[in-house]
Amino acid sequence: MSSVKRLMGGNFGDGAGSAFAPAADTWTDVGLFSPGVPLDFAVPAGAKYAVFNSDVVFFVNLSATASVPAAQSVDGTGSMCSPAARQVTSGSTISIISPSAGYISVSFYA
Repeated sequence: MSSVKRLMGGNFGDGAGSAFAPAADTWTDVGLFSPGVPLDFAVPAGAKYAVFNSDVVFFVNLSATASVPAAQSVDGTGSMCSPAARQVTSGSTISIISPSAGYISVSFYA
């Protein structure tokens, strides 16, 4: 359980949430993918974490426009495939793309 406490940054029952029931988000955006068309999500003020949920495979880039890979990329510029969550910077932009039609939600936490 100590690894879960470290991961979630709090103790069970202290109001900070847990791995089973995280604290309420502070902002949620939802997007509808058109295949191969990137979506941009602005990180709201005070947000430190973004949690992603989608019904299709998607790719995320925190520093450039996301792209669906057409071949292997080994130069460090690739987009992350369907990450669950990432630390983010307030005021930055998250670029997300999918090769398929579908939905994406991005929930932000302080």
